[in-house]
Amino acid sequence: MPVSGLQTGEIITAAQYNELVQLYDAYWQGGTYAWDDDHISEVIRQQGWGQKWYDRVSSNLTTVMPQVSQLTQITAQHINDLITHVNAGVWHIDETITPKVLRGTSTSVSASNYTQLTDIYDTTLASKKLDVDPSSLQVDSNLISTTNSGTPWTTTYLVSIQTYSFTSYNAARHFFNSGGELLMDFSTSTGGTNGASIGWNVFFDNLGLVRINANNTSNDGDGDGDPMFSAIGNKGFYDINSAVSTYTETYSISSDTGGSLLGVHPGTGAAIDMGTYGGGIYSTRRFKIAMKGDDSGSDFKILVKITLQEDPDDSVSGPIDLFVNATFGAANPLTTPIESESTGNQYFRPDSPATNPFNVFVERPAPTVANTIVWTATDTPESIT
Repeated sequence: MPVSGLQTGEIITAAQYNELVQLYDAYWQGGTYAWDDDHISEVIRQQGWGQKWYDRVSSNLTTVMPQVSQLTQITAQHINDLITHVNAGVWHIDETITPKVLRGTSTSVSASNYTQLTDIYDTTLASKKLDVDPSSLQVDSNLISTTNSGTPWTTTYLVSIQTYSFTSYNAARHFFNSGGELLMDFSTSTGGTNGASIGWNVFFDNLGLVRINANNTSNDGDGDGDPMFSAIGNKGFYDINSAVSTYTETYSISSDTGGSLLGVHPGTGAAIDMGTYGGGIYSTRRFKIAMKGDDSGSDFKILVKITLQEDPDDSVSGPIDLFVNATFGAANPLTTPIESESTGNQYFRPDSPATNPFNVFVERPAPTVANTIVWTATDTPESIT
């Protein structure tokens, strides 16, 4: 709750300034937590970008909040140091929001400054804390690919597992809290001459990128406002069940095109009416994602299990013999703003001298990704861990 007693025209006290810093630190830096049963229930964990504060005295970045002693007289320099950090955080979220103007060095720091900052906390930050401006989200160069090499698939399931590794559980939190995403791109290539194979080919052609973020999983193929897929469940990082060691299913979709779907024979080019191969909301041909976390103490891993489930009624068309390909990576929240590219440097530097700090949201480290289990055909997907 805000410190009471502020009246219009009054000067901000040290206690009120410290409260402004503390309230913002919950977003800018955030607390430190353990990978435990509270992961899926403690909403406060979804605050905190893992950023550091600039310390004027040492000219270094620090995890210590820049709070002041009780008898300190709050000046424009104090409030400008805070505003530049707030501006950097808001800019990270949405570059179309006009940053807050700094106070002149000769002006007093009044109650209006307090209410303006708390308004930003209570509106923009509270509702958009997990957002990132699209221009500040970039696919990391650390990508891996895998394929089943066209090995005929005659079982009900085809399964693979990828491992995304962070330096710690809190590093993973900061990545997702900052708007980071795990990315997956699926495709098919040569092979696949029967209806079931062509069904998967059309499925992946329309799927687009699959994105896993803090609380959701989505696919770009549904991004035009006319969903092509029917989803069961739509979960993300914070839905992983840390209380048990098994996987939590976070996404399961089927094609929503029904029996009207037409395929093209790869050899003759003739149109094929695939009938039941098209899917539909009740189809048992499904694309599934399940996840679990593993904290070793030296790093934190997210294991992502991909399961392709074939409809048994469609298996009569013959083995699925096309190449199933996949690329895995991450979209990483970048440093913003860049001083050399910014036309609004006055919003991010507390005072005019060029030697003063230019405060920015610092890029979050992307996870490394590795294949743990290559595509494996099975009738018992739960046995693959």
